[in-house]
Amino acid sequence: MVRSAGQAARTIAIGIVESIEAAESIADEWHDLACHSVDAGPFGYPDVALNWWRALGKGHLHIVTARSADGQLVGLAPLYCRARGPVAVMGFLGTGVGAVGSFLQQPGLKADVVTLMLEEALSDRRTVLDLQNFRYGAPGINELRRNPDLRTRAELQDECPVISLAGIATIGEFLASPDRSGLRKKLAKAGRSLADHDVAYRHATDRDDVMATWSSIQPLYDRAEADYPRQHFGRGANSRFFEPMLRSMAERRQASITSVWIDGNPAAFDVFLWTGDTAHAVLGRFDPDLAGFSPGQLLLQFGVQEAIAARVEDIDLQLGDDLYKRRWSTQSYDTVHVRSAASRTFTLADSVLKGVDAAFELRSRLR
Repeated sequence: MVRSAGQAARTIAIGIVESIEAAESIADEWHDLACHSVDAGPFGYPDVALNWWRALGKGHLHIVTARSADGQLVGLAPLYCRARGPVAVMGFLGTGVGAVGSFLQQPGLKADVVTLMLEEALSDRRTVLDLQNFRYGAPGINELRRNPDLRTRAELQDECPVISLAGIATIGEFLASPDRSGLRKKLAKAGRSLADHDVAYRHATDRDDVMATWSSIQPLYDRAEADYPRQHFGRGANSRFFEPMLRSMAERRQASITSVWIDGNPAAFDVFLWTGDTAHAVLGRFDPDLAGFSPGQLLLQFGVQEAIAARVEDIDLQLGDDLYKRRWSTQSYDTVHVRSAASRTFTLADSVLKGVDAAFELRSRLR
């Protein structure tokens, strides 16, 4: 089907992908589009989004695509749809596991591709867009607000601290900033406490090493979850999403795991997914029995050092304004919860989704 919104848009064809087989058939061009899209996070990539869908998705896929006159994929909205009482609710693939969502669009297009994709997503008046952790400032929010036929609400939801490394040559240069004196003292204290211990840092980057490291840190992960239960991505249904995703991204050289070992035992780990010049810290835990050594802080120091060596410009610490993130971050961006639908459907959706919203907030606090 084709939607038009002005002269430039008349050559844009809008389509819907509703099966996993059809989604897999466009995975390579989807990946290429994500690589060129400014705001694409990990769940903008098919290796992440589709592995989540296979393991944890409910309802049916509703991926909206936009193609130019020559058939090139120039836009994609990674959505799924699920019935909630009398309304059909569309959300981002990855909702509930810390995904920061956005729409993909080829840079430099004259056509308003995002508007066309949103028009298609909401073409059925019984549908409500319910977008959790939509990256604020990304295309889509203003387009929804400008549509006079829709009622749209955007509420501040979370903060994502970022470590900016542009122009930084060494970890010493990064830590030398006057506003990091407290961090320097904490790292120095941790170093002194480990003077009589054997400390080793590891950075797994190729697929086999990444998966071997993932296996070796599971006992640590179990202890961390037993001490402070959150979401365990090494067990149950979550593992059926995370492990294939990690393997797929590692095959593309877009995943790595840093870890610190004390006296031969894993003390902390961080899993990174790499998109363009940004490393996303999507999962990290530390051994509660070794918390006195500040292994998480020491590991993040090592991670920043490795990122500088790889010429990464930003480390995205993802959802949550935790104290340790604030110590390291240089800037941040916000996410918002966006709900949009025709007026009557919007009112109905607010009532139907009240319990869903409460459950989502609870899961968010447990990440």
